[in-house]
Amino acid sequence: MPKISQENNFYSPDIATRVSSATAFVLMIMKVFVGFFSGSISVLASALDGFFDVIVSLFNNFTYRKSIEPSDNEHKFGHGKFEAFAQFIQGSIIGISGLFLFWYGAKKIINPAVIEHEKITLLVMIFSIIITFVLFLYLRKAGKKQRSLIIETDKEHYYIDILTNGAVILSLILNIFFEIFWADGAVSVLIAFFIIKSSSRLLQESFKIL
Repeated sequence: MPKISQENNFYSPDIATRVSSATAFVLMIMKVFVGFFSGSISVLASALDGFFDVIVSLFNNFTYRKSIEPSDNEHKFGHGKFEAFAQFIQGSIIGISGLFLFWYGAKKIINPAVIEHEKITLLVMIFSIIITFVLFLYLRKAGKKQRSLIIETDKEHYYIDILTNGAVILSLILNIFFEIFWADGAVSVLIAFFIIKSSSRLLQESFKIL
């Protein structure tokens, strides 16, 4: 009996989606506490984005397990299209959350508020972007090894997280050193833009397969 490569097992869609969901959950909890602690809407927006990352990664894990099931009487062609359907659901949910963030961020631009404990918040966000970057590298390698649509979808979310975390860090720097308080709301709008753009791409890809 051939031995299963430990490296390939570590980069399998099942393990990759478990790793990404666990990482996203820990980072989300951190951002929720820090967001309420500091009053930063951009950090809370990033936490909300992280919440959907958790859902997406868990759903991706379920989708992978479903897609590799063999064909049966009800699914004579297997379950492969289940991936595309899952991608459609994800894109819809992410798009709705993006529209909500855009609306709330715009309100914060008009009525900005001072962020409290901003230095601690900044350190947490720097830690978050480092962990997210490491996760992105892992998913990119897993995607190349496995050629999995599910891993590529997961990787896309965390690439956007790197950009949005960077934008949150920028807004905190503007608050701390330049007292540009409306930057918090502006970054929330920017995060919403990336979320909506990601949603559109996922929906387009799913339509090609369905």
